[in-house]
Amino acid sequence: MYAYYRLAMRKEQEIIKMSGQEYLEYKNGVSAFIPKLSNLGKSVKFFINQ
Repeated sequence: MYAYYRLAMRKEQEIIKMSGQEYLEYKNGVSAFIPKLSNLGKSVKFFINQ
């Protein structure tokens, strides 16, 4: 589980470099590992627009 967490954090840093402030704003509105169903549409829109 720890290895998965470290991989996710490394990948997140890559996304921050690619998307910058837009991703940081998105990140503030969603949980890291267990998604909220109320945010599902927001998550899908963010990744489709990339």
